Amino acid sequence: MEDRSLDFPALCALYAVTDVALVTSLRDGMNLVSYEFVACQDLKKGVLILSEFAGAAQSLGAGAILVNPWNITEVANAIARALNMSPEEREKRHWHNFTHVTTHTAQEWAETFVSELNDTVVEAQLRIKQVPPSLREADSIERYLRSNNRLLILGFNATLTEPVDTPGRRGDQIREMELKLHPDLKQPLNALCHDPKTTIVVLSGSDRNVLDKVLDLVLFIFFSGLLISTS
Repeated sequence: MEDRSLDFPALCALYAVTDVALVTSLRDGMNLVSYEFVACQDLKKGVLILSEFAGAAQSLGAGAILVNPWNITEVANAIARALNMSPEEREKRHWHNFTHVTTHTAQEWAETFVSELNDTVVEAQLRIKQVPPSLREADSIERYLRSNNRLLILGFNATLTEPVDTPGRRGDQIREMELKLHPDLKQPLNALCHDPKTTIVVLSGSDRNVLDKVLDLVLFIFFSGLLISTS
């Protein structure tokens, strides 16, 4: 018995003349030995004894003899069974695995992956194209007036504040620009804040000092999910 590395052509020749292949991995992932053995056995129909802990066990288990490599008696019995197996059973087991190896190729896997990826994109595009129905203003006002506990969540930059000229500016430059509450919103926002049935929440990534200066009348301010300030 000689223990040395073989180049791939010599390894394929060895696979082709082998009666029984014994793969007793205690654990592995994508080990190709089992697949290579099956692919080279088109004429001889050799038997594959495969560890149940091998990655290939899920794919080639139908045609292989699965064993627990920690159980010496079970492995020995599997070797005896393989060496004494009838030609009919050998061929039946071989064709189970040979069909799997020759149809589940890398090319087939890649095509399936890309096809399923494209299907996902199409489904996502269909979901995006579904425009939600328009909000019925009259119903919204009626339900708002009938409600006793209202929560309004508002954005800050360019929602409550006046628009600023940002094209071409860096993030730090934008943060340094003076933001002002839109004049048309000050009175209604102030009225909402003093309504006991209404809670106003403003979400913003702006600096705390900016929020304190611009929104000193707002009841609750959330700053980057960390600051809750009541006034």
